[in-house]
Amino acid sequence: MSKKETKSQKPVAVKQPTRQKLVQAAHSLIWANSYAHVSVDDICRAAGVQKGSFYHFFPTKADLAAAALEDHWGQVKPKLDEIFAQHLSPSQQLRALCDGIYAKQQDALESTDKVCGCPYATVAAELSGSNNELQALSEQMTERFHSYFEQLLNHAAREGLIERTGIKQRSYEMNIYLVGAMLQSRISNSLEPVGKSLITAMERMCGFKAARKSATLPRTIVTLKKSA
Repeated sequence: MSKKETKSQKPVAVKQPTRQKLVQAAHSLIWANSYAHVSVDDICRAAGVQKGSFYHFFPTKADLAAAALEDHWGQVKPKLDEIFAQHLSPSQQLRALCDGIYAKQQDALESTDKVCGCPYATVAAELSGSNNELQALSEQMTERFHSYFEQLLNHAAREGLIERTGIKQRSYEMNIYLVGAMLQSRISNSLEPVGKSLITAMERMCGFKAARKSATLPRTIVTLKKSA
């Protein structure tokens, strides 16, 4: 093989577009700190771009934050779609979701020394009453998880694991619990709320364990409970 051929086979570094550098830097900084405490200068410095480049792409910091949230959701959604694919059982789906959340928070802790929680809920809580458009976008993204929980419970109902009643309300409650657990992890800077206690609570809210327990009760005991 000639030197020319060898050289041509070396991997070529792909230069990341300036806009994407800004988006990724904004997400990392705001998630680990807060929207208010991260300046445009901070974002440009982390992205390694000039401030003029920032205003070429984004009129305001809020516009960049919105783009960062949308970009993050674009990365998360395919993973959620894979987790909630029908070839996995409802229990496997739930555990895969909780494992993924724990791994993401653990990565954040190792890289920033902080458990960062949910980026959408964090921004929504911080901007309540101060930036309605960005707050609404953050809330909307948090609510997108609701549809996945509803999908999970409908799958469980078709499998006969849970009753078919109250699925929408239960999925809403699961979504609220998840947001709260991630917020508590951020507040306490601890992985415990999104660790074993998260999957235990989620399984209890789904009703998987209760359904299995009822299914194994002797017929005579079930009859007595109904007549009591």
